[in-house]
Parts: sequence; C-alpha cells; structure tokens
Amino acid sequence: MSPTTEKQNPSNRELRIYPNSAPPGKDDIIAIPFWAKISTFVRTHQNLLFFILLSVCLAIGLLWWRHYRLNLMTQEASYKLEKTANTDELKGMLQVYGVTPIAPLIRYKLANLYLNENKFDEAKKEYEYILEKFPKHPLTQQVTQLLNQLKVNEEWAKGELSKQLAELNQKRNMPRLTVKTTKGDFEIELYEDDAPNTVANFISIIQDGVYSPTAVYEIKPDLGVCLGRKEPLGYNISFEENQIKHQEGMIAMIRNIEADSDRPEQLKYLPSDSSKFYIYTNAKENEELDGKYTIFGRVVNGMPVVKMLAKDDAINSIVINFKRPHEYKPDTIKAIKKPEAPISPTNSTPISPTGR
Repeated sequence: MSPTTEKQNPSNRELRIYPNSAPPGKDDIIAIPFWAKISTFVRTHQNLLFFILLSVCLAIGLLWWRHYRLNLMTQEASYKLEKTANTDELKGMLQVYGVTPIAPLIRYKLANLYLNENKFDEAKKEYEYILEKFPKHPLTQQVTQLLNQLKVNEEWAKGELSKQLAELNQKRNMPRLTVKTTKGDFEIELYEDDAPNTVANFISIIQDGVYSPTAVYEIKPDLGVCLGRKEPLGYNISFEENQIKHQEGMIAMIRNIEADSDRPEQLKYLPSDSSKFYIYTNAKENEELDGKYTIFGRVVNGMPVVKMLAKDDAINSIVINFKRPHEYKPDTIKAIKKPEAPISPTNSTPISPTGR
C-alpha cells in the first residue's frame, strides 16, 4: 500500500488523512455536527431563548387562567339568571357577564321581558343583536320565530301589536291530545280554525269521558281506523266543509253518506256523527274522499301505533295536553230516529161528501 499523508484542516482544527496523498475533494469535507451547532447557538443566545421560553409559559398560564375564570363566571351567571326577572338587573348582568357564553341567554330573557312589558322596540333590538352576534347559537331559531311575529305587518309603532300577537298565538297554538291505546300512545293536533264546531264537540265529549274507554269498531280499507262509540249519543253535529286534503294521519268525522247517495244535491246537509271518527292510514292521497268528510285534525306523533290498531283494540283514554282558554260547547243537531217499518198509505175508500 502507498503511504498516506496527514493534513490538518485549519478551519475546524481536525486532523484529516487523505489516502494516496490525494488532495481533498469537494464531497470529502466533513461539516460541523448538527448538535454542535445547536449547542453553540444556545450558548450564544441563551438570554434570548430564556426570555422567549418565559414569555410562552406566561402566555399559556394566562390563557389557562382566563379559561378557568370564564368557566367560573359562566356558572355564576347561570345561577343568577334563573333567579333574575327584572330588566334592570339583566342589563347589569350584561355589563359583568357579557363576555361569557351565557350572554345570549341573558339577552334572550331580557328581550322576552321587554316583550311582556310591550316595549317592542327594545325587544326587537335585543333579538336582532342575538342573530347578528351569535348566528350559530341554538336560540337563533326561536329568536327568528319571535321576530317574524313582531314583523307580521306594519303596525309596529301603532300600539296594536300586543293584540295582533295574541291573535297570532291563538292561531298557532292548536289543541293537542294524547290517545292511549292497548298498542301504545299517539298524539294528535286539532284544526280548530278549520273545523271549530267539530273540535268543540270532540273536546267536550272527551271531557265528559265518552272515549274512556272505547274501542276500534272497524278497519275500512278506504278510510282507515274507525274509532268511537257504537251507541249513538242522541245527537249529530253539522258537517263542516274545508279545504284540507286526505293525507296519511288525517282525522275526520264519520258521515252516513250512503244514506243519501241517491240525492247528491242534499249531501252537504247530511250531518256528521257525534262521536265516531276515523284516522286515514293510506299513504296516497284520495281526492274522492276530499270534501265528503270533516277533517278536523291529524296525527303528529305515533303513526306506527295507529297502523298497528286492529278491530276491538281498546282506546283506554284520550288526554287533553293543551286547549285554548275558552269554553268548548258545540252546536248540535237532534238525531232523528228512523221508523222501524215504512208507513204505507191506507186502503180504505174515501168517504164522499154526501155520505154515499
């Protein structure tokens, strides 16, 4: 082997050995180790690094403290909000807890109090502030509905809004009932504005216990589940025509249409039964039935229970969950009993005036 030449690199003071006395190439130069550079940088800038590290620790500590303090304030605000029912106190809470997540709830309660006090402009401002500053809050849907009520027409500044809101609430809040059966429970909503006398009769006989209990007396393919008393109540109610169509879950009163099938011009005068009703269970609409029966409600929850009902299944009771604050007293029609045998003309010969 040929001798080697030792050579010292003056830049890093490391002894380098080049075989065969060959000069060092570009790829043969060894860089300073990475960690050595880091160590040199840390020694050179240790004060700066310490300052940066300290600043980061302080920032993390402040963020943690702010989060902890915010949680405490939120819990405190929630507790106070439940016991506060004064507009001045709520405005004071906004100054203290306006930065907490409970702020939208404070403004919502404040707006509702303004609304109850007929301060409609103040209520509107608070509702709009919630929608603007907290667009993703769960309250936005309720706030939007309330604003729609307030903006129902251009009578905002004329002092008639409270009356209009009362009328709106009455139209929106329909009576709701729960029907308890052997197969389960289902809920219905009554269209009082479309069939007021039918709904009045329905609620009145529920209050009298007519349906507690009763049963499913028939399943008709064209109508659906037929419920009510087999024995007549001794009266009928007027047929109320409306524009509601037959859809799945609609509720209508039974009418003995077949009795006047040969006199279609008299059909609209044929009354409805006082207690028998049916729940339309077909998925498809039926235009042939539209206008022939008084539709006065619909099933809003529990339609699968309705479809499971069979003949003679018991209706244990019907519970009134909500009704409007007025008396439900229907106008009734006295039921006319049919004669047991048809009346036939007499066969006797008329008596002549002369007696002959």
